[in-house]
Amino acid sequence: ALVLALTNPYQVLFWLTVGVGLLRPGELDVLARLPVVGPELAGTLVVATGSPALIGGFFLGVLTWIVGFPTGLVAAERRIETFAPIVAVGSAVVLAGFGVYFLYDAATTLTALGA
Repeated sequence: ALVLALTNPYQVLFWLTVGVGLLRPGELDVLARLPVVGPELAGTLVVATGSPALIGGFFLGVLTWIVGFPTGLVAAERRIETFAPIVAVGSAVVLAGFGVYFLYDAATTLTALGA
């Protein structure tokens, strides 16, 4: 997995672009670059790049995502497995109801045309 991660072009490009910007000391005004409202929001969200807190927070966020996303998927799967039969039965009832209604509508239309 390490070789796959090291040779992944997306990761390499990320660290060569955004990653270098995170590591270089300085400041980044995040909202100033927005196309329409940038000038009004300039100075609202300024991030100090190159700080240990930013780098630590970044990796803590990655770790949280790595653990939290699969945990969320497992929890969602359990809920879906319990909820899926209810949705299937409800869908079958609605489909059968419309089928009966269409048959009734066709029968009354044919009866009205024949009279």
